[in-house]
Amino acid sequence: MGSLRFHAFLLLLLYTTVVQITAVVTHMGLFPEAADYSFYNCREEMLQMVTKRGGLLQTELNNNKDFKNMWKNTTCKKPIPGSTPEHMTALKNYVEASSEFHENFKKLVQNHNKSRSTYRDQFPFKSLFFLLTDAMNLTDHKKCPTVYSGTDKQYITKIGEKFF
Repeated sequence: MGSLRFHAFLLLLLYTTVVQITAVVTHMGLFPEAADYSFYNCREEMLQMVTKRGGLLQTELNNNKDFKNMWKNTTCKKPIPGSTPEHMTALKNYVEASSEFHENFKKLVQNHNKSRSTYRDQFPFKSLFFLLTDAMNLTDHKKCPTVYSGTDKQYITKIGEKFF
């Protein structure tokens, strides 16, 4: 009986160690190697490039059937002042997207932020990412409510470190 307990304990210890070793921890912070997504100096040009007929958004929709299906038939009744219909469609579609799309989108954002060229040449959702970040910049930050969201993922950061 004692031998069985020892084996069970050893198995539990090994399982716990493996789970702890394989857990993914994401570091949150401002990274100098990350591409600049602010578009501060070229916002109008980027907006035009994304939304014009045959532009970046249309190209990305044509290149991804799931993205195109997600984008169809979306309207928003209360737009953000200064936004375009594309901004509101991007926001609504992102909020209503499947968890699989969210996971894929987040993974792609994390994997393609190493340099401007990687982002420019390989990231398949540049238009969506631009429209989402630009829409956030258009909101009245004084009226933004605090929102809490839970996750089972682990994140680390240093106290006092900026991460957004």
